[in-house]
Amino acid sequence: MGYSALKIKDENIIKLIHSALAGKKSAYAEIISHIEKDLFKFCFYLCKNQQEAEDLYQDSCLQILQSLQSLKDIQLFKSWIFQIAKNKYLDFLKSPKNQKVESLDVLENKISNDSTDQLDQVIRLKKALSQFDDDERLVLVLVDLHGFSYNEAAGILGVSEPSLRSKLSRIRQKFIAIY
Repeated sequence: MGYSALKIKDENIIKLIHSALAGKKSAYAEIISHIEKDLFKFCFYLCKNQQEAEDLYQDSCLQILQSLQSLKDIQLFKSWIFQIAKNKYLDFLKSPKNQKVESLDVLENKISNDSTDQLDQVIRLKKALSQFDDDERLVLVLVDLHGFSYNEAAGILGVSEPSLRSKLSRIRQKFIAIY
């Protein structure tokens, strides 16, 4: 599987997963509570929209809970949940009913309290990112916005680390030229 790079180090989550796998129903809620901040943040970076991120988060949590028995290596849980969220997001993008683009007016309204310079910078950033395809944006989100290491991002995306590094280098050069 493509999520072999990101291992969890938190013994509490490992114990919760073991408890859930042993049939303890309360462990499921605790697992979701433990991952919700990171998972929602990741979903929001992918969707760039609060409502869509909430939907993606809920779909991902449901899939995680339904598929927990199929997790082969508990140490890889964190990569596994991000892989599920990424796949749910890609499914979302493929769905014709979800083909909408957020206007710059909506973006301006969201940050109307910010200074003009910050607003201009956000608009330029949004325009630059809109010129990338979804796969390219996902690489940028994982590494540059979410702070995953190359190895972790490669694991989530199911590619080799050298491939990710090469792709990220090209994407960053393209971004600099655009921005």
